[in-house]
Amino acid sequence: MNRTIISVSLIVLLMTSCEVGNDPFLITADQVGKLSKETRVSQLGEIYKQDSIVNRRFDSTYIFGGNEIEIYETSGNQLLRLDPKTPGDTASRIGDIRILDPAFKTEKGLSTRSTYKEILENYTIKKIENTITDAVIFLEEIPAYITIDKKHLPTIFQLSTTHKIESSLIPDNAPIDQFWIGWE
Repeated sequence: MNRTIISVSLIVLLMTSCEVGNDPFLITADQVGKLSKETRVSQLGEIYKQDSIVNRRFDSTYIFGGNEIEIYETSGNQLLRLDPKTPGDTASRIGDIRILDPAFKTEKGLSTRSTYKEILENYTIKKIENTITDAVIFLEEIPAYITIDKKHLPTIFQLSTTHKIESSLIPDNAPIDQFWIGWE
């Protein structure tokens, strides 16, 4: 009897200690792993002290000043690419996050390895934009935009940006090309 009580207590303790906010790979509307909407660039060194941070600055006539911050695991696996809201300002919050590691998933299981069918089954599509190389899909429930390479779409869309891409015309098995979270 005591063994059963102890076992049940341990299970309850384990379940309650695994809070959503502690998942280092969970994507929600306000969180991407260890990052929140309020995270500032100056905090990244502490948050990712076990990992590697690479700050890439771009100053050219083609890219209007800015910087990307890349987060790598110590094994060399790239986790995320971050764009500060204000380039070059360490007090700036994070604006856009490109999810690169498939370990990052939403509560509904959406990751970089997902397909269009998984998006349709779990999320409401706010809009779809037709760009030169991709269909850009904006989601309603989370501030995500996901690209699908137009090579997976009917030819009419591959050759034009003027045709409106309807959700029903994207094949279910089309893989996600890029997965971004955009915090305003």
